[in-house]
Amino acid sequence: MTRLLLVLAALAFAGCAAPMLGGPLAPASTAEPTLRALPPVQLPTTAPVFEPSVASDGAGNLFVTASHPFDAMHLWASHDNGTSFAEVPAMDGASMRDLPAGAEGQPAVAPDGTVYAADLYLGSVTLMASADHGKTWELRSVVSTRLAGGDRPWLAAGPNGSVYLAWNQIPTGFWVAASHDGGRTFPTQTMFPGTEMGAGEFVVPGVPAVGPDGALYVARNGAEGPSLFVSRDGGQTFQRTLAWKASGPVGWLFTTAAVDAAGNVYVTSAEQKESGTRVLWAVSRDGGRSFDPPREATAAPGIHVHPWSAAGAKGRLALAFYENPNGTGTPDAADGDWYLRVVVVDGADTATPVAREARVVAQPVHHGAVCTRGTPYCERECAPLAGCVSLGNAPERHLGDYLGVAADLDGSVHVVFQDTTKDETVWYARVLADG
Repeated sequence: MTRLLLVLAALAFAGCAAPMLGGPLAPASTAEPTLRALPPVQLPTTAPVFEPSVASDGAGNLFVTASHPFDAMHLWASHDNGTSFAEVPAMDGASMRDLPAGAEGQPAVAPDGTVYAADLYLGSVTLMASADHGKTWELRSVVSTRLAGGDRPWLAAGPNGSVYLAWNQIPTGFWVAASHDGGRTFPTQTMFPGTEMGAGEFVVPGVPAVGPDGALYVARNGAEGPSLFVSRDGGQTFQRTLAWKASGPVGWLFTTAAVDAAGNVYVTSAEQKESGTRVLWAVSRDGGRSFDPPREATAAPGIHVHPWSAAGAKGRLALAFYENPNGTGTPDAADGDWYLRVVVVDGADTATPVAREARVVAQPVHHGAVCTRGTPYCERECAPLAGCVSLGNAPERHLGDYLGVAADLDGSVHVVFQDTTKDETVWYARVLADG
């Protein structure tokens, strides 16, 4: 999971120097007939940020959030399809920095083009919205959750003003809050199945996804394998289906759900195999009631971590993850160089899918092991006074727990990622699947 407490997260960053803006990243080679990645763009900030997320409205407007424990979330907007970004400076005349101090944000775009952004703080989850493609914003809800927010606010938006917030309320478990008035009120707030702190198998689910028919999909790790939970009553109840029976632990860190324009549902997760941690995905063509057998995302050697997914037009699935081509075992134990890989699958809803893939940048974006166990076990991130556990050569956690990917109907894939070789910096890249 992400930081166990916001206090721990703040202490984890104590003493970290503000990074210099990194130099340009060269795009990966396109010598092979695969995908074409445009040169990445660094998100402008002088503060250390990580754990980015991205949303696209499909009309050239992109929205990126990133975490920083001392401020409200960092939010950027691009109105030129990712060529340039500017940090969103104000909302109804008030600085975003005047909002309750947050730590983790998430953007989402509804089918009608309304843009939402959620931020976590100690009291609740705040929600803001924009009806003009991110040019101006209003605060829709300061207190969206009846129970205090503790960690990881996920956000999803659907048709007819439906907005879903999911957050880790640390003393009790993981909750889902549903709004049907554009995020102004959240009358339905439900404990997500199997995440009660006392249940013995508390696992934070992945980010929610909403289908064209308004159904809510949430995937999570489990002892048997990755599962999909579906709600067709606005987040009041959920039905579970095992996506596939795994041969080893899954997650690393989150199992994610994605829904394409035709309503096909995809579950993506990383599974521990004999050769190491590998990314797999599976499709359901009946609303999550049954799944085809899983497929590996890539034949590229090594191990994978932080898988993320998004779906666009019918049968198109986009996956992004970090890979260590020489690694074996788990990410926490694998030293060496890590790269960013994007895979686009066409015909993912058929028996003969075709995958194209590329490294987004040619050079590594991280060196060393990747900690997937949370702040207290990643001693290079925080000082002993923050409650960190000394594990000898514990890996650092500057890659955070996730990256972000979005897919447009025209074939464009948008990915945001961390480059720890250039301090705490976040980058955006556009991948052209049809170019």
